[in-house]
Amino acid sequence: MASGLSSDHMLDMFIFETHQLIEQLEQEILICEESGSLDLSIDEIFRIMHTIKGSAAMMSFDNISKLAHTIEDLLYYIRDSKPAEINHTALIDIIFRGMDFIKNEIKKIEMGESAESSPEKIIEESVAYLKSIKGIDSKGKNKDTAEKPAVMGDDGLINKADKTDDALSRHFCATVFFEDGCEMENIRAYALINNMKQIANIMEINPCDIIENNQSAEI
Repeated sequence: MASGLSSDHMLDMFIFETHQLIEQLEQEILICEESGSLDLSIDEIFRIMHTIKGSAAMMSFDNISKLAHTIEDLLYYIRDSKPAEINHTALIDIIFRGMDFIKNEIKKIEMGESAESSPEKIIEESVAYLKSIKGIDSKGKNKDTAEKPAVMGDDGLINKADKTDDALSRHFCATVFFEDGCEMENIRAYALINNMKQIANIMEINPCDIIENNQSAEI
C-alpha cells in the first residue's frame, strides 16, 4: 500500500465501500441473468467498476484496479459503439468472475493476508472478448476516424473529451459538496482529485491535506 495511505482508517473505509459496491454489482448481475442482457444494467456496472478501479489504485491494490479497468474498458466500448452482435452470456460470465475475484481479494485484505492473486486469465478473456466484438462491429463500418478519449463524469456517464488548446487554456473553480451520510469523504475527495488530474491541470486544492483533513467533506 502506498505510503501516506496505510492507516487502518483508510483501509477500513476502502474495504467498507468495496463491500457495498460488490453487493450492488451482485444485484445488477442478477438483473442481467434474468433479462439475458446488460441493457438494463450496463451504466451501473460501468460506474461500479470505475469506482473500484480508482479506489483500489489509490490504495495500491494494483491487481484489483487493473482487472476493474479492463472490464470498464470493455463496457465502455459496448456502451459507446453498440455492436450489433454480442454474446451476453459470455459477457455476464466475465463480469461475474471479475466480481468473484475482487470479492476474494477483499476477504484476504480483511484477514490481513496478502492480496496479490493474479487476475491475468480474466483480463486476457476480457481483452479477447473486446477484440472479438470489435471485429464483428467493424464489418461494413468505417473505422478510420480516431475515437476521442473517454472521460467519466460525476453522474457516472461517459463524455468524450474535446481537449483543444482553447479548452485547455480555460480556468475554473469548483466547489464539491458530499451528501450527508455518504461516508468516506476523504477517499471520495482524493479519488475525485485524481480523476480531475486526468483531464485538467489542478492549480490549488483546499484543504490541501485531503486524506487527513476532516474538512474534505467540502473540497
